[in-house]
Amino acid sequence: MNYLSLSRDLSNNSLRHIPQNTFRNMKKLEIMIISHNLLSIADVKVILKGLTRLHKLNLGRNPLGPSLPSDIFTEFENMTYLACLKIGSAVNELFSLSNRAVFAAE
Repeated sequence: MNYLSLSRDLSNNSLRHIPQNTFRNMKKLEIMIISHNLLSIADVKVILKGLTRLHKLNLGRNPLGPSLPSDIFTEFENMTYLACLKIGSAVNELFSLSNRAVFAAE
């Protein structure tokens, strides 16, 4: 099994934007770490589009805005770990994470 094709760590890169279709050929991606960047909620939507196999996602320390859509993670049935540390006031939003083992927020 090639684990490099199953995970991406883009943390600490000062990313401000993720172009459309950046991850379109990575449908099997299971782990995404994009913490410590400068991404908005629009970028997160681009990242998540089509990545339904994600089971670990770290969005921490991105200025995602005042709120996140409450249904943003609903299509991710395999999600077992979601980190949203210091993402602005969006951290106070309630997400539907019925099968999630860990939800880290500050």
